[in-house]
Amino acid sequence: MERDSSSAFYIKVCGTDATAYDNYVKALQEKGFTVDYSKSSSVFNAKNAAGYSVHIRYDSKGDSIMAIYVFAPDDSSTSGTSGNGATQNNGDSGSGDASTGSSSDADFKAAMDSYESLMNEYADFMEKYNAGGHPASMAADYAKIMVKYNDAMKKLDAIDENSLTPEEQQYYIEVQTRVNQRLVSVGASTAQ
Repeated sequence: MERDSSSAFYIKVCGTDATAYDNYVKALQEKGFTVDYSKSSSVFNAKNAAGYSVHIRYDSKGDSIMAIYVFAPDDSSTSGTSGNGATQNNGDSGSGDASTGSSSDADFKAAMDSYESLMNEYADFMEKYNAGGHPASMAADYAKIMVKYNDAMKKLDAIDENSLTPEEQQYYIEVQTRVNQRLVSVGASTAQ
């Protein structure tokens, strides 16, 4: 076990294969984790009706680790996401973080906000690209997004997830959930 408290639980399970990940996600859904959910072959985010949230990340490389985060409901939280995964970028972004504002907290939040902004820009680009019939004239815009993507990924890779506070972990999951929901909506519109 990595972390356990009254508001959060975090564990890494080594030696997990894709079938075990899929079975665990199905079991969570059967237990009611179906609110605001998003699922891919390596990430699952959801809440249940009581407000508990779960974030599962499966990494098939190396030790084949499945990281499981569970957070208790935050009664004081007024943050949220709209059904379409739109960002609510009001400066605070609803992190609920009562930190002292250290530079590492600011760096973490800046990295997450930069990532979310970039992914929204990418989703906007893809919607425009698909609506326009895949114009080649948008290649320069795509190249600019890829430069920003590399920068955002460097910032994200620099984050030590094991040292995040429960509030930072919750914010990380909220951002990932919003991004995943937005990308799923773009993928659904592309498939039509």
